[in-house]
Amino acid sequence: ATQTSANLVDVSFASSAVGYALDATGGLQLTTNGGASWRTLDPGTTTPADAVAALPGNAVLLVGPVGVFRSVAGGRFNPVGGAVNRARLSDIDVAGAAAFAFGSRALILSTNGGAKWKAVRLPLTNKKGSSSIVIDSVAFTSASSGLLLDAQSRLWQTRNGGRSWGEVLSTGTSGGTSLAFSDPRH
Repeated sequence: ATQTSANLVDVSFASSAVGYALDATGGLQLTTNGGASWRTLDPGTTTPADAVAALPGNAVLLVGPVGVFRSVAGGRFNPVGGAVNRARLSDIDVAGAAAFAFGSRALILSTNGGAKWKAVRLPLTNKKGSSSIVIDSVAFTSASSGLLLDAQSRLWQTRNGGRSWGEVLSTGTSGGTSLAFSDPRH
């Protein structure tokens, strides 16, 4: 049990012992003993975040509703600068050293613990850089390979970090809501 009575919106564990819990009011908690006890942290945000991710290398990210906040080695959470601080984001997917933060119309990638981010091209992007795709979920197995589920339950796959996407027609359902990988093949 965490130290909050609010509903939890996300959890992320860096190891079997170290984990973070984010509640609906923006409260953030840390455990260093696998959940036996928790302590409250200051997330440093004025608006409750939508997601939390513990990354390899001692970095923790808070995502959304606008931008990304980052803490390293237990330090203070600070907003990540650049274009990412204006991006509307709601969730994050971690694949090894890569982190993909996304919202309904944005997908960004960091390969350096969340310090710097770059935009990932979406499926059906036209020559002007615009796409009609609305993102429901993403799941990546590396910085280059992953899937994107759009709001029309269409599944898209990339093997080159979003430079190109192909629609996967054999999903077996038209009612998908989210994606997850347990490993690169499952």
